Amino acid sequence: MGNLSIGKGGVTAFFIMGIMVLISSSVVAYLNYRDQANSHEYINEALNRIDIAGKIHSAVSDAEASRRGYQITNDRQYITSINNAKIIVDSLLKTMRVGLNGNAKQQQKTDTLFLLCEERFELFKRAIELQQKNGANDKLLRPIMDRGKIVSSDMHSIISRVTSEEESAITNKQAIEHESYRFTFYTVAGGAFVSCIIFIIVFILLKKIGKGGSAEDEEITREELETIVRDRTAEVSQINNKLNFKITELEKKDKELQHSEEYYRMLFNQAHDAILIIDPHDERVLDANNRTCEIYGFKREDLIGLSLKAISKNVAQGEEHLKKILEKGNHNFQTVHYNKKLNEILMEINASVIDYNGRKAILSIHRDITERVLVIH
Repeated sequence: MGNLSIGKGGVTAFFIMGIMVLISSSVVAYLNYRDQANSHEYINEALNRIDIAGKIHSAVSDAEASRRGYQITNDRQYITSINNAKIIVDSLLKTMRVGLNGNAKQQQKTDTLFLLCEERFELFKRAIELQQKNGANDKLLRPIMDRGKIVSSDMHSIISRVTSEEESAITNKQAIEHESYRFTFYTVAGGAFVSCIIFIIVFILLKKIGKGGSAEDEEITREELETIVRDRTAEVSQINNKLNFKITELEKKDKELQHSEEYYRMLFNQAHDAILIIDPHDERVLDANNRTCEIYGFKREDLIGLSLKAISKNVAQGEEHLKKILEKGNHNFQTVHYNKKLNEILMEINASVIDYNGRKAILSIHRDITERVLVIH
């Protein structure tokens, strides 16, 4: 009986060990699931901020177009459009501020963007008042227009930096989320495998103990073991159900992440300006949105791999701008490019250094200002 008692103690220890392995893997899986949920929430918030920044950029651009329209036609309907754009921008900035959640770095950029937007719309107001008083006098309006260009350039730079930083953070979060998902899967699978091995050992030990005891002890032991097995089986079943639920939740989060990536691609392709991702070593185009294809007249497959040197009027000047971008992290400038028909296009460019798929690249936002310059002159 003494040997049998010791045998039962060993079996119990093995069984408890198996249960502990299952519980431990479940705890690790839960903690990883919670981190993934937080990461996914951050990605959604970052995508929302990118969307808001794009809408602010679009609203200010619409207001600039309305200002030019009023300068040419004196139609007061354009003033209403500018006022509506101001309301939209104020609302978007307020929403962006609320969603920062203590991000001091982005809060500072948002505050700067707010001040620039206020100044830009104040310049609109002053130009309108001056035109109503003295007519569309280019000489009187020139200082306001020049200051407006500087403010617009600063706004575009801030928006570009906010966007590129959020995109870089999204890429890092997505990589961490992917690794966490794999770690969770292997942890759950490994815990289940080790637990199965332990339970097999327990079963073998139980058979040996059953053969070594008397018939009465064997019958008692069987009844005790049946009770223990029923209880433990119920516990294991409950744990497995929880694990299956967590795995299902992780698969759901993975699908949501894929949807977020598709949403980001949609924002990228529907942007008002041309957006290119460029290799800083040879100025090759790594990615481009639909607007880029419209402005330059190339198909996307023809743009990818094309060096901007091939469509730049002044290659040496372009290389100087590239050097400034890499040194400062961002740079705004104007240059002349050629479209597919070899027509000259005056481009206003806002470029920033970003992390693209684990390597350094340049996010370049191009705005065709050819017609605007022609109208002014």
